[in-house]
Amino acid sequence: MVLTQKDKEYLLDLRHEMRGLGQLKEAVNETVYTLNGNEITAEKTRELFGKENFLSGFSRSAFHWSTSREIDGSNKVVEFDSSSPFA
Repeated sequence: MVLTQKDKEYLLDLRHEMRGLGQLKEAVNETVYTLNGNEITAEKTRELFGKENFLSGFSRSAFHWSTSREIDGSNKVVEFDSSSPFA
């Protein structure tokens, strides 16, 4: 997955610094996304959450190794594991 210019602008709006965008560009494809224990793609995760919620969850994981988000109105949880690039 490639972060678009609009994605980068949104990440900057979330108060990420320009120098952190390189780490985010690398981590987006290294992060493991799982839905209730089953691995899914970054694209599928983005589809489930929408652009802004995906970028918010992903960027938190990229700087804190992992996070999880519940899909609104469901019992489905997506885990974002970005620890691999940093191990």
